[in-house]
Amino acid sequence: MQKNLAKNSVFNILYKGCNVVYPMLVSAYISRIFKASGVGQISLAINIITYFTIAASLGLPNYAVKVLAGARDVKEQLNRRFSELAIIVACSSLGVSVLYYVSMLFYYGAGTDGYRIAMTLGLMLISNIFNYDWLYEAVESFEFLAIRTVAIKLTALVAMFLLVKSKDDLLIYCLIYSLVTVANNLANGLHAHKYVHFTKKDLHFAHHMKPVMVLFAAAFATELYTLLDSTMLGIMCPSEYLGYYSNASRVARAAYGVIFAATAVYNPRLGYIYTTGNREDYKTCFQQYYNQAMFLAVPAAAGLFLRLCEIAPVFYVLGNHEYKMYLNPETRNFYLNYEKLLTSAGICFLHNEHMAVELQGSDFVFHGLELPIEYYHKPNSPALSLTT
Repeated sequence: MQKNLAKNSVFNILYKGCNVVYPMLVSAYISRIFKASGVGQISLAINIITYFTIAASLGLPNYAVKVLAGARDVKEQLNRRFSELAIIVACSSLGVSVLYYVSMLFYYGAGTDGYRIAMTLGLMLISNIFNYDWLYEAVESFEFLAIRTVAIKLTALVAMFLLVKSKDDLLIYCLIYSLVTVANNLANGLHAHKYVHFTKKDLHFAHHMKPVMVLFAAAFATELYTLLDSTMLGIMCPSEYLGYYSNASRVARAAYGVIFAATAVYNPRLGYIYTTGNREDYKTCFQQYYNQAMFLAVPAAAGLFLRLCEIAPVFYVLGNHEYKMYLNPETRNFYLNYEKLLTSAGICFLHNEHMAVELQGSDFVFHGLELPIEYYHKPNSPALSLTT
């Protein structure tokens, strides 16, 4: 079942890239129709249901890719593990769906526009029962994911251009938005028989719960950090504020989405190699993954920074990735050229320095702290201490 990583990368870029480009095309269109206020109203509703979707999925997607990738050469074991995980996600999705609908009833009130939007978007949560993207990633069926995603989202775009033409079509847009996810998940369920068959024999669930819940906590914390600003903005400010903010944030997420698409194909391969016990192949594959990620991430970051410094002062402090690039003899010159490029554009690097500036009549002091490399050796990093 070994597949070519380059081919997988192309299909995964198409798959993930479609998930990046589609929202940007949709955003450009609906911004003209619904204006900032309508976009903000929709963004808040989508943010809220995203929290519930994370809860419904638990930490299962990343865990399932590893577990199924390690069993893909043993059909009986693959069927059993898939069945166990599918039942877990089905139960959690149904339970969270009930909680979501009840919560939205109390939050918005029956009959309100917000309630109708929330109810329509809730279809995505119910269909999460069949969200088996993790199965196709584990067996490296990126071709199916790409073709499915492109076909459904092209259909959705056509439907949107035909049916969403005024502010009164807000609910129709939400229905189309939901049906994209519903169609993706139903296609997952219908196509799964090509790789697995559901079984009731010798199923055990308990040993999955601890890793699933640990990964759920990590995923929820990450998404909370990512979405909380938009959620708070939508609750505390007029909806048009969130409309402007959400459209701008999609640009940065687009760059991240392309990088993730190009490198995500390594996850199932690394999981599979790890189960074989071949440490040298694992190290080689991981190095390929890291090199490809950095090859894409550094130019993408530089491009965003170069655009940013045209509209605002930018101060840069090294994080662990840049610091490691600087310390590594193999990547030091690459990093120094990166810093030189950004510095020439007006970006100020703070290497254990500080700078006082005045911005719009207010005084600010920016500090840059670079930690020694031993403080990045998680989880065995020494405790930080204040020194004079």
